[in-house]
Amino acid sequence: MKRSFAMILLLCLLLSPAARAMESEIPLSTATEKTDFLGISSVACLENTIYALTYDALYTLDESGDSTRWKLDTATLIPQGAGDGFFSPLALLIFDGAPHALASRLLYSADRSEIELYELGLYALRLEEAAQTVEFELTLPLETDDWVSYDNGQANLELPAQRFFSTDDSLYGVPRFLGAGESLLRFSLTDGTLETIATPQGASQILPYQEGKLLVQMGNPAMLQDMSLAEWSPDTGDVQTLCSLPAEWEEAPGYLYFHAAENAVYLAYDGELYRMQDMDADSLTVLGFSSVRLAETTPVLADGNALVVADAQTLAKIPLDSSAQEREQLVVCGLWLDDARLAFLASHPEIDVVTREESGINVAQALSTQDASIDIYALPVESADYKAALSRGYMVSLSQSEALSGLVASLYPHLREAVAKDGVPLAVPVFVQINSNAPSYDPIAFESIGLSQEDVPTTWLEFLRLAARLPEILREFADISAFDPSMNAQTARAFLLSSVLDAYWEDSAQPGNAQKLDTPLFRQLMEAFEAIDFAGLNATGTVGESTNAPFVEHRVLFPTLSGSRIAPSGNTEYALFLSLSEGMEPVFLTHLTAAFVNPYSQNAQAAIAFLETAVNALDSEQRICLLPEENAPVPNPQYEAELARLDGQIAAMQAQSPETDEERLRLEQELAAARKQRERYAQENQFSLSTEDIAAFRALDSHFVLARHRFGLESSLSSAFYPQIALYTQGEWDLERLIAEIDQRLAMAQMEG
Repeated sequence: MKRSFAMILLLCLLLSPAARAMESEIPLSTATEKTDFLGISSVACLENTIYALTYDALYTLDESGDSTRWKLDTATLIPQGAGDGFFSPLALLIFDGAPHALASRLLYSADRSEIELYELGLYALRLEEAAQTVEFELTLPLETDDWVSYDNGQANLELPAQRFFSTDDSLYGVPRFLGAGESLLRFSLTDGTLETIATPQGASQILPYQEGKLLVQMGNPAMLQDMSLAEWSPDTGDVQTLCSLPAEWEEAPGYLYFHAAENAVYLAYDGELYRMQDMDADSLTVLGFSSVRLAETTPVLADGNALVVADAQTLAKIPLDSSAQEREQLVVCGLWLDDARLAFLASHPEIDVVTREESGINVAQALSTQDASIDIYALPVESADYKAALSRGYMVSLSQSEALSGLVASLYPHLREAVAKDGVPLAVPVFVQINSNAPSYDPIAFESIGLSQEDVPTTWLEFLRLAARLPEILREFADISAFDPSMNAQTARAFLLSSVLDAYWEDSAQPGNAQKLDTPLFRQLMEAFEAIDFAGLNATGTVGESTNAPFVEHRVLFPTLSGSRIAPSGNTEYALFLSLSEGMEPVFLTHLTAAFVNPYSQNAQAAIAFLETAVNALDSEQRICLLPEENAPVPNPQYEAELARLDGQIAAMQAQSPETDEERLRLEQELAAARKQRERYAQENQFSLSTEDIAAFRALDSHFVLARHRFGLESSLSSAFYPQIALYTQGEWDLERLIAEIDQRLAMAQMEG
């Protein structure tokens, strides 16, 4: 197995029972897949203890990686007033030899038109063992500035800093986005005073350096800028370039750290950790794997020889000693494997998992040359690379795994044939999405212009003919649009044509059908399409001009023109299920991403274990979309907590003692409304996916068709022939030219196999 000489200790905060006892009952490593509020926002380290801050808790981790969760005890610090009050820890730092938090106190007016109180300060952390809570004690008040903005009469506070770090005498706040001279905040750690300092033009990252200077990473390849490291003096504004970074690097480092004792810089790039000595780019060497690719926190040093850094899901302690214990390494390439990676690292701490982006890798060539550098590929089954790997046998049999064989055997038949050959399971699904090319419609908007359920089209031909009639109907309804009013006529025409072409393409690709455009059916569809006056479909759209017209609910007949997602949780109630013409059936395209093991991998057993973890990481909705027998309702994880909140709200109302008849009447009305809300929630929200939701989804499954690779083209005709279609929609080609050009290319592709 491949070796890495940088020992990575993955601390996913799900290793101990204390970490799993979160109020949300969602392991931290996967919580950010469900909400943006549970990610790690800041880390600090003191005396072999790592501190990690999330929005609702503090975690401490000891040398062994065991974690303890401390609930934030902030009740006494929340400002009280007529409006909402908040106490928000923002960052961690070590101050006066003890862990502290930078935190804010905020109080709105009753109508949120003003901010009545805003304070910043450094707070010492007091860990209460018995209650498993952390208390905050103000140590140093910090000066604030006028960071309030107003939008539609509502006051908003916009602290112009997202990351924080401290030096001997200053606390710095760095904006989330740099490059155009945004302001850096500098607070004195002596008296709390604030300075606002313009950052250098072109800066991408700012971090501590030495002798009162800061280290700045300049430039960004995404902006076609060369990258370098520079020394910047916030006091004088002087910038001195120290070294250039490799010109072949295609993106900025995911994070940087300057190790003063070594006079070395550590940089993360493309999943690997580099070390550079004495600002000499020629000394760049790879230490090994970095589980954190793009840091959400400022890295800190632990034990003098390890970096602690985090993204939203992973907290990693990365030893910097190149003589550290060798570790096994598994390399995976592709999308939809993040959850699997985290779960696998937690259950296999002895193995590093390195992720590689698919872009830039010629998978077919790598497999044909027996390249063993990548162990697992996860590819769309409609891609040319996947088709080549499956047809040429470049996949390891998964028959030895009961879990994987059982899953493949239980798939929908049209999915199973995409991941198995001659009954042998060769790949497993890691992501599925089912789409309809047809528009959605709003029945309330339909009714408002005199159309009924009988007028709802069931075929593309009916839809196009209805669209041709609409300009005359809409003359009497100035506030109703056929399509999203923000689209001009040309954009609407292009969108709708793409949907028609893709629907036709799916039908033509089925066995026995003509795989060309020159057919009576396609000409009939296009005759109806060309009869539509797109400029008359909404009052604001003018060909060639954009519009900022607002989207008003129930004033748009067809809110979306394509791409409706078909899923158990999807609102399919108003999706149009259109067949191409009378007597045909609608088709819903299934996009499947499947993972397989490289037959030349030296780590096949570990790779198969990873795939077992990947299928276990599939969420309930994905499993329902893949497995026709997966029909149990999915409980709402927030159900009990929300019921408890509503019960508490009712109890608080019942505890009130109104003094006047008017107050008693108002309280009775509020109580009745609260009880009704509680009753409705209890009846309607017990399940994230109910039996009825799943049954409605199953009723459509006979229309599911797998998106496949065809003739060396993408599964979407509108994508494969975008330039030709654009020439037609812009009026430079007529229909005959469009049909001739596409059919000629289709014929050549079929001849070439």
